[in-house]
Amino acid sequence: MRLLYDLFACQTGSRLRGIGRFTLSLAEAMARLRGSHEMVALANGLPLYEASTDRLRRNLADLPQPAPLMTYTYVERGALACDGITHESLATVLINGAYAALTPDVILYSTPFEGWGEEGVGAVPEAGDAAPLRVAVLYDFIPWLFPEQYLDGVAGYRDWYALRLAALQRFDLLLAISDATRDDAIRILGMAPEQVVNISGAASAMFHAPPSQARGAAQLPAAAQVPAAATAPATPAAATPASATAAAASLARFGIHRPFVLYTGNVDFRKNQSGMLQAYAMLRPPLRARHQLVLTQVLDREQFFRDVQAYGMHAEDVVVTGHISDDEMIALYTCCALFVFPSLYEGFGLPILEAMACGAAVIAGDNSSIPEVVGRADMLFDASDPAAIATAMQTVLDDDGLRCDLQAYGIARARTFTWERSAARAWSAIESAAATKLRRRAQLARSALIRRRIAMICAAPSVDCAAARHALQILPLLADEFDIDLYVQEGVWTDAPSIEARFPIYPHTRMAAQRERYAALIYQFDNTPEHAFMLPMTERFPGIVVLHDWRIDRVVDTCALQGGMPELSARELLYCHGLQGLLAHLRHGSRFPLNRHLIEASRHLLLSETAAADGWAALDDARRGWRPPALQLAADPAAALPAYRQAIAASGADPTLQAARAMAPMLEQAGLPDAAL
Repeated sequence: MRLLYDLFACQTGSRLRGIGRFTLSLAEAMARLRGSHEMVALANGLPLYEASTDRLRRNLADLPQPAPLMTYTYVERGALACDGITHESLATVLINGAYAALTPDVILYSTPFEGWGEEGVGAVPEAGDAAPLRVAVLYDFIPWLFPEQYLDGVAGYRDWYALRLAALQRFDLLLAISDATRDDAIRILGMAPEQVVNISGAASAMFHAPPSQARGAAQLPAAAQVPAAATAPATPAAATPASATAAAASLARFGIHRPFVLYTGNVDFRKNQSGMLQAYAMLRPPLRARHQLVLTQVLDREQFFRDVQAYGMHAEDVVVTGHISDDEMIALYTCCALFVFPSLYEGFGLPILEAMACGAAVIAGDNSSIPEVVGRADMLFDASDPAAIATAMQTVLDDDGLRCDLQAYGIARARTFTWERSAARAWSAIESAAATKLRRRAQLARSALIRRRIAMICAAPSVDCAAARHALQILPLLADEFDIDLYVQEGVWTDAPSIEARFPIYPHTRMAAQRERYAALIYQFDNTPEHAFMLPMTERFPGIVVLHDWRIDRVVDTCALQGGMPELSARELLYCHGLQGLLAHLRHGSRFPLNRHLIEASRHLLLSETAAADGWAALDDARRGWRPPALQLAADPAAALPAYRQAIAASGADPTLQAARAMAPMLEQAGLPDAAL
């Protein structure tokens, strides 16, 4: 099996965030575990991504089984006189064309939501049941879950995100990074559970606790060490002399001179920086005096420190490091007294694993994917409540035994999350989905020789009536079992792009020339003038009649008016209800159902719940003479399918004859003798 993995997320702004780390780590692990499969990595080859492409090539070349890296390119947006949406559409076609040129069995997209605000374009699959298995890694639905914070304030972003969300339906398999994200995909997208698999994630190997030594005060700058009586004793963790010296230098440079509580979230709404600051301010003053709060970034430093003072704290109580290197991040994880992760929602929560892997005591919010990463209830708090965050911090900072326990637990817990495990899950899910798709395509190929073709005759889908709404719902369901042609009144605009794209649509006048193609005809009737064109067809081409209104008197009146036959309604009234019915209409204007001719001409009768409420008693009236087999349709379209199947099967068509008729033109084109039939 040849798998293409597009690593565009490792080239954009995401390369500096969790998505970029995740994409590269998963790619490397999948390359190591690919076995007999072939894996080709892809990157965007535009000049502005040249440095990131070179970096990716070096990373993949260093693997025990190096994975080749190939690039694709397209015309940059500035070179075309078009808007961003048009350019993205053109680029997507070209990128998917580049994929196809490599004849893959599987295409793995690093994330369907990559590309907003980038010069480059993150491709998504085009519509249609393409031969390659289409797979994407799914991180979260956070913008959709918090639209006010993420979608409403940026012009065009809501529409762009909605298009990407809709494109998820084109994937055969989604690899979620947590059970929480998997559950969101099933709930929001309506995906089948077997189409979404949790592969989880892991921390990079660079995040680890060095050989066990004393932690805390011994790792702080010597001048900054506080008396043992003034602070909680440090918990054992890791450090070689060289790493301890480097860590101490980093802490001193940042202005950290006391044991500290670490928060690494950015100013993103869900990272809850404001809640963290409020919670820290709620700590008991003596406890707060023995510690510092360390953050890695804030939006406006001056405003932030004004907020610090407003909460009753001094500037030296809080440290903002600014941008830090990976080594400095590891030093902070390794040396902190406590790592706090008060996020309001996560797709996974990678910083939690990174901190635990480095030996930090960790507490985190009790929401989304965080509990499944943490795995321990006493490490969780209500992230929406600053007081709850403060209580959790105090509990750990006051209890050295608990802090030691959390540190040891975190190291062990982090070891259970490995990229090898995630890669193995990904390969297993891909292999299973590929086999399923292959079986499905083989079944479709076999069934294509015996699939029956049916025709549905109805008012244009744009007509506002129960019959048209039902047709729009039942057509896609029937299409799983039958080939369907749609017939509407000649000269009427359908105005239903989704139906036009999927089903052949003919004017009703073509039925005479094509009737022999169909195993069954299905007429969808409602009591509106738009259905009048079907009434003469039912006598000439009998079929299954679906009544959504029992009366159809307006249909008959419209036929009389359009056909220049004013006596038609009276004749039909006399036939259906006798002389008494006709006299009641003439004397009092009484209205009656005018459906007897239609019912008697039908091969099978299907009644909606509305029509059945009025019709069953009339059908049971023995005086009405012959009546066709009749069934009531369930309100739910999926539950109505058995009635359609039964009616089509009983319509008198011979499936073998239908298959022979369908195959005859192909056999003639192949030049086979008549005896081949």
